[in-house]
Amino acid sequence: YDEYDQVWQSRSGPPQIPWLEPDIGDHLAALAEAGTKAVIVCPIGFVADHGDRTAGAMVYELHPFRIDLTFFAVHPAFRNLGVGAQLLAKLKAKLCSHRRAVLAAVPWEGDVGGVLFLRSHGFRATGVERGRYGDHGDGWAMEYRAAEGRP
Repeated sequence: YDEYDQVWQSRSGPPQIPWLEPDIGDHLAALAEAGTKAVIVCPIGFVADHGDRTAGAMVYELHPFRIDLTFFAVHPAFRNLGVGAQLLAKLKAKLCSHRRAVLAAVPWEGDVGGVLFLRSHGFRATGVERGRYGDHGDGWAMEYRAAEGRP
């Protein structure tokens, strides 16, 4: 994407230890110095890697009282190895630490494996979102609720 800049941010360690370059903080400072008045930052959420391979990834939106899981995938070679469970555990930990009570997801109605995976991790169906996936179908509205302040 020639018209976009790809930069990185990591929360896996102290800010003075670089992870990937260019760092988003440094890049934003350079843009401001160059006179850029506005930017759009699109967070990726979290990527689980194994060596140089992506094992899984998720994207989520933080809201005052809930977290919306907007994308969740585990590479087929890493399924049933706990990668998905670890990704969800990271989000569940954010519920209590950020005083949110609900983790919401809307998997495609045809993604039976995804629906069953979420259900096995405490998610419950709360409704159907008609037309969520356009011509491809509906989505199951699902929620995980933190119990008594614990993920």
